[in-house]
Amino acid sequence: MTELLLSAWGEFWIVVWVPPLLWAIVLLLDVFQTNHIFQDRWDGPIISSLFMVFPAISFFLLFPCELPNVQKGGIIAASGVFSAMAVFYYFSALEQRDDVVMADSLNSIAIVLVPLINYMVFGVDYNFYGILAIMLAFVSALLFALEPSSFRDNLIRLRSHNPAFWKAFAYMMISVLFLTLSIVMADHAYSFVPFSTGIVLFSLGNVIVGLGLWLTSPSIVKKVKHAHYNSSRTGVLDLIRENWRIFIIAELTAVLAIVFFQRAIDLGDAAIAIIIESTTPFVVMFMSFLILSIKAFARSILTEISKKQLYNPVIKIVACIGMFVSLMLVALFV
Repeated sequence: MTELLLSAWGEFWIVVWVPPLLWAIVLLLDVFQTNHIFQDRWDGPIISSLFMVFPAISFFLLFPCELPNVQKGGIIAASGVFSAMAVFYYFSALEQRDDVVMADSLNSIAIVLVPLINYMVFGVDYNFYGILAIMLAFVSALLFALEPSSFRDNLIRLRSHNPAFWKAFAYMMISVLFLTLSIVMADHAYSFVPFSTGIVLFSLGNVIVGLGLWLTSPSIVKKVKHAHYNSSRTGVLDLIRENWRIFIIAELTAVLAIVFFQRAIDLGDAAIAIIIESTTPFVVMFMSFLILSIKAFARSILTEISKKQLYNPVIKIVACIGMFVSLMLVALFV
């Protein structure tokens, strides 16, 4: 069994399909956390980044790690920093404008930016089928996120020069930039850094950002300035203590998704990995349908969460077809 798992760990086409499955679970749980647990935009990024200490410790203790030079180690560590900052600005955008449709739509830009930067900076070439697959995946991802009424509302806000809309738009552009840089730098770094070393440094980059955000968050700054609180006692720690069960499930699942995505980048092309990861909305929709079909969940909060994932079924079916064709094209250019 161990040999089978180790063999699968080295197969790109097995590893690359794991992140969408895990992210689908995380996204459904995130809806609950955002609505019922997190207090502000700082909580999610801080907690997510701090949980990355687990892969850092695990891979350091269980697998051989080589100490790279400062330049090589700095690239993969910076990739982790950028990954954490992308999450922070994503939550910042949602705080300005609680519009997940806009945020998810803009986040899909990374599907195009990653191969574009790989081509312009590192000379990675994509044939006609590859370019077609990338563009089709991008359009399909937009369709998954697009809700016509919200899209019209966004256009109205755009014309009315709504400050909150423009702030949210700016934050999402920063988030997409950080996400793209993180993926491209990791894709480049794994060519000269062993995966075990890379994932440790990538995770430490995330943890550093988490600690930085934690120590500069409004809650702890306010306590340090205006009261004699122990600085280790913050709202974030209280949230973890009170909701540790849901965090163990959600955050460790997210950690596994990140580790498998990094492994997919290590084994294959980042452009292919991000195309396949973009199928997460389809997996979310499929899981939501299953939840609504199982009587055991009839009175569960998951039922209400799942109903919200199935709006505009016709558009999503078209998006699924587009994503399926994109994946077929991917098989032609690997």
